[in-house]
Amino acid sequence: MTVSELQVTEIVRRVVAQLAGSGYKSAPPKCLAVFTGGVIGLEDVLTGLRELNQAGIEVVSLLSRSAEQIIGVDRIAAALDGAPVFSEDNPGPAGAMLQEVELVMVPVLTINTAAKVALGIADNLPTTVLRNAIIMGKPLVAVKNACDITDPKRTELGHNRGPAVYTQLVQDYLVRLASFGFQIIAAPELASTVKGIIQPSTTTCKQDFRGKKLVTHEDILNLKEQGGTVIIRTGTLVTPLARDVADKNGLEFVVAD
Repeated sequence: MTVSELQVTEIVRRVVAQLAGSGYKSAPPKCLAVFTGGVIGLEDVLTGLRELNQAGIEVVSLLSRSAEQIIGVDRIAAALDGAPVFSEDNPGPAGAMLQEVELVMVPVLTINTAAKVALGIADNLPTTVLRNAIIMGKPLVAVKNACDITDPKRTELGHNRGPAVYTQLVQDYLVRLASFGFQIIAAPELASTVKGIIQPSTTTCKQDFRGKKLVTHEDILNLKEQGGTVIIRTGTLVTPLARDVADKNGLEFVVAD
């Protein structure tokens, strides 16, 4: 027996209704934050973490021993509304969690950690997790403020008076990390950068279907991008299942003659 598109549409409608009635919710996107022991840019980072939490992005944290001493588990947990915070002495599933997170970030990248990761050194849990994240091809973000000798806070503290060759050495570490796939950003950019990776804009993709009289779910499934606009003409027929698939993929139909 051949199942018609109308029958498939009815099945989809019933399943959606059942899920809605059961209170089903998809799992929130999850990322892992690996903290090392720096404080420059920390307040902006904590603000960014709160923004991510409010946006429904679950942030699980792993603190190095120095981060635990300098920043503290309680301070991170407070910013993340009680989300899991692990440490080297209480690692929990942080290492295995790489399989399920969508992104790994280093919200406070220190010079020491930048040097180790850039040189492939993994001698503690945080650097081992970062090495594995690189090898697994995970999206990576690192906040550079604590690692940037030219940062205004270092100038204020007088920590920018060393030889230029050392400043260049540290900058070279950041360049190497970028070549590994890290997005190197400033602290105020943390939330927008992470959301841009995990929740990409739904308005950039445009697909012109004005030459089609009928748009089916197969047309929508064949689109490479998710999110954006599907342009159709007045009178173009769009099947119910095509609209369901488009809605699921964040696509909006726009009439333009």
